[in-house]
Amino acid sequence: RALTVAAPAHDALPAVAAVAAGGLARVPYRVLFELLQSLTAADVAALSATCRWMRRCCDDGRLWRVMFRRQYPRSALTPDSLGGWKAALALEVNHAAHASVCFYTKASHEEEVLGVPVAFTTNPRTREIDYMHSTMELLSRSAYADARVRTTAWNERFAAWLPLYLTADHFERALPHIRAACLGLSSESRDKRGGFEPEMVLDVLPRLMNTMVVLIADNGVAKSSAAIDGYCQLHRLFIALCQRYRRLAAAVRSQVAAFLRDAKYRTKAHTPSLGNFLPLLSVCEGLPWATIAPALVAESFDRAVIWVCRKHAALANVSASASASGGAGGASGVSAAQQERLDKTLDATEVSNRIFAFHVAFLRIMADTSTTPLASMAARYDLLYGNAPRALKVRFLAAIRATTDEAASWPRFFASVGLVCPAPARLCAMLEQAVRNSEAKRYHRRGMDFSRVHASGVSNILLRG
Repeated sequence: RALTVAAPAHDALPAVAAVAAGGLARVPYRVLFELLQSLTAADVAALSATCRWMRRCCDDGRLWRVMFRRQYPRSALTPDSLGGWKAALALEVNHAAHASVCFYTKASHEEEVLGVPVAFTTNPRTREIDYMHSTMELLSRSAYADARVRTTAWNERFAAWLPLYLTADHFERALPHIRAACLGLSSESRDKRGGFEPEMVLDVLPRLMNTMVVLIADNGVAKSSAAIDGYCQLHRLFIALCQRYRRLAAAVRSQVAAFLRDAKYRTKAHTPSLGNFLPLLSVCEGLPWATIAPALVAESFDRAVIWVCRKHAALANVSASASASGGAGGASGVSAAQQERLDKTLDATEVSNRIFAFHVAFLRIMADTSTTPLASMAARYDLLYGNAPRALKVRFLAAIRATTDEAASWPRFFASVGLVCPAPARLCAMLEQAVRNSEAKRYHRRGMDFSRVHASGVSNILLRG
């Protein structure tokens, strides 16, 4: 049939388009439009990457309207502009079309500011918030502030509320409430008299992200697509705040650079929690994981000593010549005592190793800032209201399920963090050195009673695991 389809507006001269597109530039647009309709969405997306002219053609809203109606004829989605059909198709493909509503009022993100409930616990000794957790169920501002809703749809209590990004317009409306939430949840050691400071975000988002990882690793939260969506929503908000506040982005870069530059900045005095530090890498552009991995793994070994010894106190005893005595062992080249250290340390660090592996999988699969700019990650999230594309989530879920569902081993742990596993004798020497490092850093003391570690209990949030 005859088509009356005009070519889309182009921001370059026709001659430039012709040179860039080659022979395709000579194809009448109505014919090209017919051809594009016969392709799959994935094929159109691939073709759009060939040149600027084809990208403009493949982004034609009329094309995506045809594809949307063909693939989802019963969908209730109706974009408010021609350019919205591509996004509508992405929402349906990724099952994200109907998720952005408050569980209490059923208001959408277009009607109200939506956020998530936040529960937290405080350390009885320091009086500081130690863990924060969110079920990531969307809750409107009116439900939280006016109706005073303080239980989730699953009847879990919470005390605070944090708005999310969702869309650019929603972020602008949510920003005053985001600042207020970060002010209220930030460290008591900060001077709050002047109101919100961008650095306060570092007391909130990394802690929320890490607690979610801890619960997933310890089976307190199901390893599901919904859990990954929740983590990605927090990451999208972190990106937006780093882009909005240069001071925040600079603070992230400064902390990461210091950690890399000088061993003293890797200690608990300067980096209290590695779990809260790792999310910073997801918003720090241009840093390959391989650059920081060895230092992070080494510091994690030092910090693990106190927990290993809490379960196996005898492993705190390391003689000066212990590492040299392993050569006359069995097939693995280590003595029976050294093999025992390897096995017991692996057993005692199983959950912490899972946590580490989750963070690394996210950095390598979902947030590789060494190859993908934050702006590109943001654009990818924005197509799905802050959620990740389904294909990426499938890869990520497979990776974290492998670390939690399969039998633990040292080779598996090192592979999960992108490093080569040392030979048993060398690995044992590293673990023995970690004991010495831990004592030198005063993470533990010689002769201490390890049974008293966490004698007062742990955060109620962690008891979900």
